[in-house]
Amino acid sequence: MPGDFVPLSDPNAKQTSLFGGLFVSPISIFFYLLILGANFHLAREVADCRRRSRKLVCGLSFLVPFIVPLVFMLLPVPEGKTAPSVVRSRVAEAATNAVTVGAVQEPEPQAIPEEPQSQPVFSSYYHRDQVKFNRNFFVTELMRFNRSVPIGEWLVIRTNNEREYWAGRIVKAEEEVVTFSVVVGGIWTDQTVRYYQITEIFIQSIEG
Repeated sequence: MPGDFVPLSDPNAKQTSLFGGLFVSPISIFFYLLILGANFHLAREVADCRRRSRKLVCGLSFLVPFIVPLVFMLLPVPEGKTAPSVVRSRVAEAATNAVTVGAVQEPEPQAIPEEPQSQPVFSSYYHRDQVKFNRNFFVTELMRFNRSVPIGEWLVIRTNNEREYWAGRIVKAEEEVVTFSVVVGGIWTDQTVRYYQITEIFIQSIEG
């Protein structure tokens, strides 16, 4: 008998044969590499799907196969990392271009120019950014509207609450308010407005 002969009845001989057969057999090596490749492929796909580092996921999957990809799959996607934009395939893009080129373009309807509408002519215009509306302004600048009867001109007052008054004359100008005689439903009535509410005033001829 050879000096290094070990009988099969020896337990150490069985363990050596089983361990050696696992890594020496070509079929065993093939399946081992197949499982290892599937593990790395799964780790890479999970890393891309969950926006994680491929090196991190694949490295840990080498130590704990299949378990690490499952753990990263259950983790939430980190904030601030959005999904990659979808890239259109060349076939779909070529088909779209073909449809665009082959389609008959309908002529766009030409816009018919509108006839210019006659705008009212203002003889005078005042804005709060240029004029300080107070008692002195209405007494001196608009003195002609202080008469007891209308003078043939409209005194149009616009306020900061988007209201507009068409006045024929100024009834009275006080320290904080001014009262106008305005037309409401075809009837002349007095309307009081505070100076700070007035945004602009323009004068228009009644005939215009």
